[in-house]
Amino acid sequence: MAHDVTVLVDTSAVVAMLDRRDPRRGEAIGAFDELLETEILVTHHHVSVETISVLQRRGGLEAVREYVLTVEPTLDVHWVDEDLHRAALAAMFQADRRAVSLVDHTSFEFMRRVGIRTAFTLDGHFRDEGFDVVP
Repeated sequence: MAHDVTVLVDTSAVVAMLDRRDPRRGEAIGAFDELLETEILVTHHHVSVETISVLQRRGGLEAVREYVLTVEPTLDVHWVDEDLHRAALAAMFQADRRAVSLVDHTSFEFMRRVGIRTAFTLDGHFRDEGFDVVP
């Protein structure tokens, strides 16, 4: 199938795939495998840093190694520039929602700027922002 839609990959879904204790692990792995066959998967380096931090805390360096060697190479990782970072900070302060992180706001701003409508995520904040989510 042609790669005609781009999907943003979020920390929550990647962590679910790599945390053997996560109850949604199977669902996340299945969705990721399907996306790999049909979509261009992108993320930004704030998600990558957050993912590595959470995986290191939960599963140690072996979980980080698995991400770096098996998942991250399948992603088109974009670097967050100063303009995007400042826009995400402004959006975070304007939204005034403690539960929505700077990384999430960076994702929302990035998705809007490049025209991405779908996120591979288990985080309901993406749906709240009007994006489609998988799974």
